[in-house]
Amino acid sequence: MLSHLCWRNLWFVAFLVMTPYVAALQTDTPSRQGQRLAKAESSRPQFSDFPVESIYRGKPAPPIITKDWRNFRTMIRLGAASAVNFAGRYTVPSWGCGAGCNEFVVVDSRSGVVYDGLLVVELPPAWEEHHEDSETVRMEFHPNSRLLKINACPNEENCGLYDYVMIDGKGLKLIHKELLPKEYQPPPVLLQDFLQNYVGTSDGGKGTRYFAASVSLRDDDTRYVIVYLTEDGWCGSGGCTTLILERNGFNYRVVTKVTVSRPPVRVLNTKTNGWHDISVVVQGGGIVQSYEAKLSFNGKSYPVNPTVPPAQPLTTGTAGEVVVPMSASGEPLYPPVKDLVQSPE
Repeated sequence: MLSHLCWRNLWFVAFLVMTPYVAALQTDTPSRQGQRLAKAESSRPQFSDFPVESIYRGKPAPPIITKDWRNFRTMIRLGAASAVNFAGRYTVPSWGCGAGCNEFVVVDSRSGVVYDGLLVVELPPAWEEHHEDSETVRMEFHPNSRLLKINACPNEENCGLYDYVMIDGKGLKLIHKELLPKEYQPPPVLLQDFLQNYVGTSDGGKGTRYFAASVSLRDDDTRYVIVYLTEDGWCGSGGCTTLILERNGFNYRVVTKVTVSRPPVRVLNTKTNGWHDISVVVQGGGIVQSYEAKLSFNGKSYPVNPTVPPAQPLTTGTAGEVVVPMSASGEPLYPPVKDLVQSPE
């Protein structure tokens, strides 16, 4: 995934792209802008709509840190040690994740249970500048209300106005949202841009080639991309690198990086945990006779090494669709820059 610094830079690029459009909007009067914003606010739930019966004032319970939050345990413990500041019995520890970005969780001060929060990126600069007279607080919550308001881009996507309610024992529940107009949504990250950031711009990655195929792995609207990387350190005696990417809002997320794989890469008709199995060919690196290896989803990712368990040799006759053919040579990830032709003197 792109670093949060790169994400911030993308906001800047998006702002430059949208500048002509925003300039055209300047004919809209501030009063009309305010009327629209007031209308949007009036349709949102109010903090008084979700009161709490009492506010817990006892000693906060130590937060129960699961492996998902181990990297942020210090910030969570510091935040959880404070007085209740949300929904009568909760604290909302948060920490920065880059320019204009913060991440948070919700901790029960009575039990210490940690509930998932969100990664929140500020609204686009174009929106902020166009509505500079309005209050666009990124997050707002109170100890005497179960309502949490977010005016931002939750998990780096779908920028808008969001309202969540805290449900005891379950966590945050989205009850209302209003997305910003399309002109204020940043453009999606191009696959090539993502891969260039993933590979890096060092001299060692300049010769990388890639072959990409858009696939459906769960038979729903979520789109995934299988990318086969070759050249410049992405290959060894056992094969090259296969990336399984998920479209994540305006960006991509690496589901699995499969090493030592060879084409053809297939999406099989069989499923595991609701995801289609994938097969790759393995040969070399000590494996003399090539064979197809089946990669099954374990709930979080696919096996990263197709030559060892949990990857399994594929039985013959398993149907599937070839998404990376044997003949795939790929495109240059960094297209060569054409030499400037100097005119004769």
